[in-house]
Amino acid sequence: MEKLLNNLNAYLKETKILDSEFFLLTNGKWLLLFLLLLVGFVLQKLIQALWPRIFSFTKLTLTDWDDRLVEVSKSYAGRIFAGLFWYIGIRFCNFGDTVEHGLLAGIRLYIGLNLILFIYKSVDVFVGVVKASTNAKRLPIDDQVFVLLQKTLKVFVAIFGFLIIVQNFGINVMSLLAGLGLGGLAIALAAQDTCANFFGSVMILLDRPFRIGDIIKVSNVEGTVEDIGFRSTKVRTFYGSLITVPNAEMAKSHIDNLGVRVQRRVRLHLGVEYSTKPELMKDFINGIKKVIASNELADKDNITVVFDSYGDFSLNILLNFFLNVRDIKGELIEKEKILLEVYTLADSLKVGFAFPTQTIHLSKPQL
Repeated sequence: MEKLLNNLNAYLKETKILDSEFFLLTNGKWLLLFLLLLVGFVLQKLIQALWPRIFSFTKLTLTDWDDRLVEVSKSYAGRIFAGLFWYIGIRFCNFGDTVEHGLLAGIRLYIGLNLILFIYKSVDVFVGVVKASTNAKRLPIDDQVFVLLQKTLKVFVAIFGFLIIVQNFGINVMSLLAGLGLGGLAIALAAQDTCANFFGSVMILLDRPFRIGDIIKVSNVEGTVEDIGFRSTKVRTFYGSLITVPNAEMAKSHIDNLGVRVQRRVRLHLGVEYSTKPELMKDFINGIKKVIASNELADKDNITVVFDSYGDFSLNILLNFFLNVRDIKGELIEKEKILLEVYTLADSLKVGFAFPTQTIHLSKPQL
């Protein structure tokens, strides 16, 4: 083995392969750089494999957020340690000013991006801890507040992380922002709608006019709230389409929250034939009142059934009552039960429902 190494060393000195230059570096330097990268990748995989074992004591705690943080940091820790190894190794190796400057800049960018991504992912863990703490204390905080907090923190992490990376490359961020001039003013003007939507979402979450799952009516939009986002609120209409309403518009509009109703009103007219006798009309109206009152979900104290008007082709009876149901499905089911019983009542009393008719009177011409 020793003889083989001596022969290899003699061959390299004789041929000067390692001293030959290729693209700014000698072959020996390229080989050294390759070995540095290889060892760094091995170190990265090793740390990722051992990271949960290093912090195995977190499994002994009563909380789970530390376990989640270890899991989130596992991949990023390996990359950061590998980046630090490469940074130190390149500083000690003489790769030349130009190549070294480029390599170190790339490694700084690599380490910075992984740090930002780790903090970005850790936001979910932090918000989860805050949410669990407020739920344990039974504080009246809407879940959407945590959704907005999570999105806001992630935006700030991304923005400040970008600025820190730019500053790390020797660019004066404050001078850069000040030098934007009219461009910055244009950006500010363009972003005013975004700011308005953000504060609109804050007002919605603080005032809580509706929550996810509520049926609302705002302007000409009616449907179920599916998501309250950073910029807009998504409403699923009864036609199945999804409408996105900017939160700035939502905050300044009149919002009719149909989802918080404890009762649903049913209002309709029944038209009976003009041939219906007065006594039969009274019996039919009283029978309808009893049908509605017998329904277990009807509000017994708020039932109105009256002879309302003389129509063009019918005697109109107004039905106005309330059902103690919270959704449209329950309303339709109970409404169907009542209408079928009214139909049966009309059939038993021989009351005929009117439909549009015309009677033409022909007069005989006088001779």
